[in-house]
Amino acid sequence: MASRPLTAAFGSECFSESLGAFQLANPEGSEIVRPQENIEGALAKLHLFQLGMTPKTLQSGFNAPFNTMFMPAEYLTINCCPECYYEGGGRWYCPPCEPPPLPSPPTVTISGPTYVPLRAAGSTAPNSISLTASGDPTGGTYSWATTSGNVTLTNTSSATVTVTSSAASTSTGDTPVTVTYTLNNQAASSTVNITVSQPTSLMVLSDTTNATGQSCTVKCLASPGSGNCNATTQDCGYSSSLRTRNYSTLDQFGNRFVSIGISAVDAQELWVTTTSSCPNTTFVTGPSPVPDFQDQFWLCHTCCLSGGPGCNVSRSQTITVNGFVVRQVTANFACSGVTLNP
Repeated sequence: MASRPLTAAFGSECFSESLGAFQLANPEGSEIVRPQENIEGALAKLHLFQLGMTPKTLQSGFNAPFNTMFMPAEYLTINCCPECYYEGGGRWYCPPCEPPPLPSPPTVTISGPTYVPLRAAGSTAPNSISLTASGDPTGGTYSWATTSGNVTLTNTSSATVTVTSSAASTSTGDTPVTVTYTLNNQAASSTVNITVSQPTSLMVLSDTTNATGQSCTVKCLASPGSGNCNATTQDCGYSSSLRTRNYSTLDQFGNRFVSIGISAVDAQELWVTTTSSCPNTTFVTGPSPVPDFQDQFWLCHTCCLSGGPGCNVSRSQTITVNGFVVRQVTANFACSGVTLNP
Protein backbone atom coordinates (compact mmCIF):
# COMPACT_ATOMS: atom_id res chain seq x y z
CA MET A 1 0.00 0.00 0.00
CA ALA A 2 1.37 3.43 -0.94
CA SER A 3 1.42 6.38 1.48
CA ARG A 4 1.97 10.11 1.13
CA PRO A 5 2.39 13.01 3.60
CA LEU A 6 -0.71 15.08 4.43
CA THR A 7 -0.47 18.65 5.64
CA ALA A 8 -2.01 19.15 9.08
CA ALA A 9 -1.86 21.57 11.94
CA PHE A 10 0.56 19.37 13.87
CA GLY A 11 2.72 18.45 10.87
CA SER A 12 2.72 15.71 8.30
CA GLU A 13 1.27 12.30 8.86
CA CYS A 14 1.30 9.10 6.86
CA PHE A 15 -0.16 5.65 7.07
CA SER A 16 2.23 3.01 8.35
CA GLU A 17 1.74 -0.47 7.03
CA SER A 18 3.65 -1.99 9.94
CA LEU A 19 1.61 -0.09 12.56
CA GLY A 20 -1.68 -0.23 10.66
CA ALA A 21 -2.51 3.39 11.51
CA PHE A 22 -1.80 7.01 10.61
CA GLN A 23 1.16 8.44 12.54
CA LEU A 24 3.10 11.68 12.60
CA ALA A 25 5.95 11.75 10.11
CA ASN A 26 9.27 13.53 9.93
CA PRO A 27 9.31 16.73 7.84
CA GLU A 28 10.64 14.81 4.87
CA GLY A 29 8.03 12.12 5.41
CA SER A 30 10.64 9.39 5.52
CA GLU A 31 10.14 8.02 9.01
CA ILE A 32 7.36 7.35 11.47
CA VAL A 33 7.53 9.41 14.63
CA ARG A 34 6.81 7.64 17.91
CA PRO A 35 5.96 10.34 20.49
CA GLN A 36 6.74 8.01 23.40
CA GLU A 37 10.39 7.67 22.37
CA ASN A 38 11.44 10.78 24.28
CA ILE A 39 9.96 9.39 27.47
CA GLU A 40 11.43 5.94 26.89
CA GLY A 41 14.85 7.47 26.20
CA ALA A 42 14.79 9.44 29.46
CA LEU A 43 13.77 6.37 31.43
CA ALA A 44 16.53 4.32 29.73
CA LYS A 45 19.18 6.81 30.90
CA LEU A 46 17.98 6.27 34.45
CA HIS A 47 17.99 2.50 33.92
CA LEU A 48 14.28 2.36 34.64
CA PHE A 49 13.24 1.09 31.23
CA GLN A 50 14.91 -0.63 28.31
CA LEU A 51 13.06 -2.30 25.51
CA GLY A 52 13.42 -6.05 25.79
CA MET A 53 14.95 -6.07 29.30
CA THR A 54 13.37 -7.44 32.44
CA PRO A 55 13.40 -5.45 35.72
CA LYS A 56 15.94 -7.87 37.13
CA THR A 57 18.27 -7.24 34.21
CA LEU A 58 17.91 -3.46 34.64
CA GLN A 59 18.82 -3.68 38.31
CA SER A 60 22.61 -3.79 37.88
CA GLY A 61 22.53 -0.68 35.71
CA PHE A 62 20.14 1.11 38.05
CA ASN A 63 22.53 0.45 40.96
CA ALA A 64 25.55 1.77 39.05
CA PRO A 65 27.31 4.57 40.96
CA PHE A 66 27.01 6.97 38.04
CA ASN A 67 23.28 6.59 37.56
CA THR A 68 22.20 10.20 37.03
CA MET A 69 19.21 9.67 39.29
CA PHE A 70 21.61 9.64 42.27
CA MET A 71 24.18 12.20 41.08
CA PRO A 72 24.26 15.70 42.61
CA ALA A 73 23.15 18.40 40.18
CA GLU A 74 26.57 20.05 40.05
CA TYR A 75 28.09 16.82 38.69
CA LEU A 76 25.97 17.12 35.57
CA THR A 77 28.19 19.98 34.35
CA ILE A 78 31.42 18.05 34.85
CA ASN A 79 32.63 16.15 31.82
CA CYS A 80 33.53 13.02 33.78
CA CYS A 81 30.43 10.93 33.60
CA PRO A 82 31.12 7.45 32.18
CA GLU A 83 29.07 5.78 29.57
CA CYS A 84 27.53 2.58 30.81
CA TYR A 85 26.82 -0.21 28.41
CA TYR A 86 25.05 -3.54 28.56
CA GLU A 87 27.31 -6.47 27.81
CA GLY A 88 24.75 -9.22 28.18
CA GLY A 89 24.41 -11.79 30.88
CA GLY A 90 22.23 -9.50 32.99
CA ARG A 91 24.93 -6.94 33.83
CA TRP A 92 25.80 -3.33 32.99
CA TYR A 93 29.39 -2.08 32.88
CA CYS A 94 30.41 1.49 33.67
CA PRO A 95 34.13 2.11 33.05
CA PRO A 96 36.37 3.24 34.57
CA CYS A 97 34.82 2.72 38.00
CA GLU A 98 33.56 -0.72 37.03
CA PRO A 99 35.66 -2.04 34.15
CA PRO A 100 34.44 -4.86 31.95
CA PRO A 101 35.47 -8.37 32.94
CA LEU A 102 38.90 -9.61 31.93
CA PRO A 103 39.07 -11.84 28.91
CA SER A 104 39.05 -15.57 29.47
CA PRO A 105 42.30 -16.69 31.12
CA PRO A 106 44.90 -18.34 28.89
CA THR A 107 45.63 -22.04 28.90
CA VAL A 108 48.90 -23.91 28.52
CA THR A 109 49.85 -27.50 27.77
CA ILE A 110 53.17 -29.39 27.91
CA SER A 111 54.40 -31.97 25.42
CA GLY A 112 57.49 -34.14 25.48
CA PRO A 113 58.95 -37.29 27.05
CA THR A 114 58.38 -38.08 30.71
CA TYR A 115 61.54 -40.15 31.31
CA VAL A 116 65.08 -38.74 31.32
CA PRO A 117 68.13 -41.02 31.55
CA LEU A 118 70.80 -40.62 34.21
CA ARG A 119 74.49 -41.02 33.52
CA ALA A 120 77.51 -41.44 35.81
CA ALA A 121 80.59 -39.25 35.77
CA GLY A 122 82.77 -40.02 32.78
CA SER A 123 79.97 -41.33 30.58
CA THR A 124 79.07 -39.58 27.34
CA ALA A 125 75.49 -40.89 27.22
CA PRO A 126 72.60 -38.46 26.64
CA ASN A 127 71.15 -37.27 29.95
CA SER A 128 68.62 -34.61 29.01
CA ILE A 129 65.23 -34.17 27.37
CA SER A 130 63.26 -31.22 25.98
CA LEU A 131 59.77 -30.20 27.06
CA THR A 132 57.69 -27.79 24.98
CA ALA A 133 54.84 -25.62 26.26
CA SER A 134 52.04 -24.29 24.06
CA GLY A 135 50.07 -21.29 25.32
CA ASP A 136 46.64 -20.30 24.00
CA PRO A 137 46.08 -17.57 22.93
CA THR A 138 49.60 -16.96 21.64
CA GLY A 139 51.76 -13.98 22.47
CA GLY A 140 52.42 -14.60 26.17
CA THR A 141 55.57 -15.37 28.16
CA TYR A 142 56.82 -18.63 29.68
CA SER A 143 58.53 -19.44 32.95
CA TRP A 144 59.68 -22.95 33.92
CA ALA A 145 60.49 -24.22 37.42
CA THR A 146 60.95 -27.41 39.43
CA THR A 147 60.94 -28.19 43.13
CA SER A 148 63.02 -31.34 42.70
CA GLY A 149 66.77 -31.79 42.99
CA ASN A 150 66.66 -34.68 40.53
CA VAL A 151 66.97 -32.36 37.51
CA THR A 152 68.22 -28.95 36.46
CA LEU A 153 66.49 -26.66 33.95
CA THR A 154 67.93 -24.43 31.25
CA ASN A 155 66.19 -21.99 28.86
CA THR A 156 63.52 -21.45 31.52
CA SER A 157 62.03 -18.36 29.84
CA SER A 158 61.39 -19.93 26.46
CA ALA A 159 58.63 -22.20 25.21
CA THR A 160 61.05 -25.16 25.17
CA VAL A 161 63.02 -26.04 28.28
CA THR A 162 65.94 -28.47 28.60
CA VAL A 163 65.68 -30.91 31.51
CA THR A 164 69.01 -32.47 32.59
CA SER A 165 69.17 -35.32 35.08
CA SER A 166 71.29 -35.05 38.21
CA ALA A 167 69.92 -37.76 40.56
CA ALA A 168 67.84 -40.92 40.18
CA SER A 169 64.14 -40.92 41.01
CA THR A 170 63.02 -42.82 44.09
CA SER A 171 59.51 -43.31 42.71
CA THR A 172 57.88 -43.03 39.31
CA GLY A 173 56.90 -39.47 38.42
CA ASP A 174 58.49 -37.91 41.52
CA THR A 175 60.04 -34.99 39.62
CA PRO A 176 57.56 -32.18 38.82
CA VAL A 177 58.36 -29.63 36.13
CA THR A 178 55.97 -26.66 35.94
CA VAL A 179 55.48 -23.99 33.31
CA THR A 180 53.63 -20.72 33.94
CA TYR A 181 52.22 -18.94 30.91
CA THR A 182 51.31 -15.25 31.32
CA LEU A 183 49.21 -13.20 28.91
CA ASN A 184 47.42 -9.88 29.58
CA ASN A 185 48.35 -10.06 33.29
CA GLN A 186 46.63 -13.43 33.57
CA ALA A 187 48.54 -16.64 34.19
CA ALA A 188 47.98 -20.32 33.59
CA SER A 189 50.14 -23.19 34.79
CA SER A 190 50.69 -26.80 33.81
CA THR A 191 52.84 -29.48 35.44
CA VAL A 192 54.33 -32.67 34.09
CA ASN A 193 55.76 -35.32 36.43
CA ILE A 194 58.87 -36.92 34.99
CA THR A 195 61.07 -39.82 36.10
CA VAL A 196 64.87 -39.90 36.16
CA SER A 197 65.79 -43.43 35.05
CA GLN A 198 69.08 -44.97 36.12
CA PRO A 199 70.33 -48.05 34.23
CA THR A 200 70.25 -50.80 36.83
CA SER A 201 70.19 -54.23 35.22
CA LEU A 202 69.92 -56.18 31.99
CA MET A 203 67.09 -58.43 30.93
CA VAL A 204 68.13 -61.47 28.85
CA LEU A 205 65.79 -61.45 25.88
CA SER A 206 67.29 -64.55 24.25
CA ASP A 207 70.27 -66.89 24.67
CA THR A 208 71.15 -69.26 21.82
CA THR A 209 74.09 -71.41 20.76
CA ASN A 210 75.11 -72.36 17.21
CA ALA A 211 77.69 -75.14 17.21
CA THR A 212 79.21 -73.96 13.93
CA GLY A 213 78.14 -70.33 13.94
CA GLN A 214 81.56 -68.65 14.05
CA SER A 215 84.05 -68.81 11.20
CA CYS A 216 87.63 -68.87 12.49
CA THR A 217 90.93 -68.25 10.71
CA VAL A 218 93.98 -69.21 12.77
CA LYS A 219 97.56 -70.37 12.22
CA CYS A 220 97.77 -74.05 11.30
CA LEU A 221 99.09 -76.69 13.70
CA ALA A 222 102.71 -77.58 13.11
CA SER A 223 102.30 -81.11 14.43
CA PRO A 224 98.67 -82.24 14.65
CA GLY A 225 98.19 -84.94 17.26
CA SER A 226 101.41 -84.14 19.07
CA GLY A 227 99.62 -82.70 22.06
CA ASN A 228 100.94 -79.17 21.66
CA CYS A 229 99.71 -76.01 19.95
CA ASN A 230 102.84 -75.12 18.00
CA ALA A 231 101.79 -73.28 14.86
CA THR A 232 103.07 -72.63 11.38
CA THR A 233 102.89 -69.34 9.51
CA GLN A 234 100.09 -70.61 7.31
CA ASP A 235 96.39 -69.90 7.91
CA CYS A 236 93.79 -72.57 8.56
CA GLY A 237 90.03 -72.15 8.87
CA TYR A 238 87.32 -73.94 10.79
CA SER A 239 83.88 -73.31 12.33
CA SER A 240 83.59 -72.71 16.07
CA SER A 241 80.68 -72.63 18.47
CA LEU A 242 78.93 -69.25 18.77
CA ARG A 243 76.79 -68.23 21.74
CA THR A 244 74.56 -65.16 21.33
CA ARG A 245 72.75 -63.24 24.02
CA ASN A 246 70.33 -60.38 23.45
CA TYR A 247 70.01 -57.90 26.32
CA SER A 248 67.58 -55.11 27.20
CA THR A 249 68.49 -52.29 29.61
CA LEU A 250 66.20 -51.88 32.65
CA ASP A 251 65.90 -48.92 35.01
CA GLN A 252 65.54 -49.00 38.80
CA PHE A 253 61.80 -49.68 38.49
CA GLY A 254 62.17 -52.56 36.04
CA ASN A 255 61.16 -50.52 32.98
CA ARG A 256 62.82 -51.33 29.69
CA PHE A 257 64.50 -48.24 28.31
CA VAL A 258 63.00 -48.87 24.88
CA SER A 259 59.51 -48.95 26.42
CA ILE A 260 59.82 -45.55 28.11
CA GLY A 261 61.21 -43.68 25.15
CA ILE A 262 64.95 -43.81 25.92
CA SER A 263 66.64 -44.82 22.69
CA ALA A 264 70.30 -43.87 23.19
CA VAL A 265 72.78 -45.11 25.82
CA ASP A 266 76.49 -45.66 26.34
CA ALA A 267 76.91 -49.42 26.87
CA GLN A 268 80.43 -50.74 27.45
CA GLU A 269 82.01 -54.04 28.44
CA LEU A 270 85.20 -54.73 30.37
CA TRP A 271 86.90 -58.13 30.29
CA VAL A 272 89.49 -59.56 32.69
CA THR A 273 91.12 -62.92 32.02
CA THR A 274 91.51 -64.99 35.17
CA THR A 275 92.97 -68.28 33.80
CA SER A 276 94.00 -69.44 30.32
CA SER A 277 95.60 -72.46 28.70
CA CYS A 278 95.28 -70.84 25.27
CA PRO A 279 98.43 -68.84 24.53
CA ASN A 280 98.20 -65.50 22.72
CA THR A 281 94.41 -65.38 22.82
CA THR A 282 92.72 -62.30 21.36
CA PHE A 283 89.11 -61.32 22.13
CA VAL A 284 86.95 -58.74 20.38
CA THR A 285 84.93 -56.27 22.44
CA GLY A 286 82.67 -53.42 21.42
CA PRO A 287 80.30 -50.75 22.79
CA SER A 288 76.61 -50.29 22.02
CA PRO A 289 74.83 -46.95 21.52
CA VAL A 290 71.34 -48.42 22.00
CA PRO A 291 69.66 -49.92 25.11
CA ASP A 292 68.78 -53.25 23.44
CA PHE A 293 71.97 -54.89 22.24
CA GLN A 294 73.60 -58.21 21.39
CA ASP A 295 76.59 -59.91 22.99
CA GLN A 296 78.40 -62.81 21.32
CA PHE A 297 80.88 -65.31 22.76
CA TRP A 298 83.25 -67.63 20.87
CA LEU A 299 86.79 -69.01 20.97
CA CYS A 300 89.03 -69.21 17.90
CA HIS A 301 92.45 -70.74 18.52
CA THR A 302 95.03 -72.97 16.90
CA CYS A 303 94.68 -75.43 19.78
CA CYS A 304 91.04 -75.99 18.73
CA LEU A 305 91.93 -77.22 15.23
CA SER A 306 91.43 -80.87 14.43
CA GLY A 307 94.38 -82.73 15.91
CA GLY A 308 95.00 -80.02 18.50
CA PRO A 309 94.98 -80.57 22.26
CA GLY A 310 92.25 -77.98 22.89
CA CYS A 311 92.40 -75.24 25.51
CA ASN A 312 90.30 -73.21 27.93
CA VAL A 313 90.00 -69.57 28.99
CA SER A 314 88.16 -68.23 32.05
CA ARG A 315 87.21 -64.55 31.95
CA SER A 316 85.06 -62.14 33.96
CA GLN A 317 82.90 -59.59 32.17
CA THR A 318 81.51 -56.32 33.55
CA ILE A 319 78.84 -54.53 31.51
CA THR A 320 78.08 -50.88 32.16
CA VAL A 321 75.33 -48.66 30.75
CA ASN A 322 75.78 -44.89 31.07
CA GLY A 323 78.64 -45.61 33.47
CA PHE A 324 76.58 -47.76 35.86
CA VAL A 325 77.36 -51.46 36.35
CA VAL A 326 74.33 -53.42 35.16
CA ARG A 327 75.65 -57.00 34.87
CA GLN A 328 78.68 -59.11 35.79
CA VAL A 329 79.25 -62.45 34.06
CA THR A 330 81.79 -65.25 34.42
CA ALA A 331 82.53 -66.85 31.06
CA ASN A 332 84.39 -70.11 30.44
CA PHE A 333 85.58 -70.49 26.85
CA ALA A 334 86.37 -73.93 25.47
CA CYS A 335 86.79 -75.31 21.97
CA SER A 336 83.43 -77.04 22.33
CA GLY A 337 81.49 -73.96 23.45
CA VAL A 338 81.05 -71.18 26.03
CA THR A 339 79.37 -71.41 29.44
CA LEU A 340 78.11 -68.27 31.19
CA ASN A 341 77.23 -67.59 34.82
CA PRO A 342 74.74 -66.11 35.29
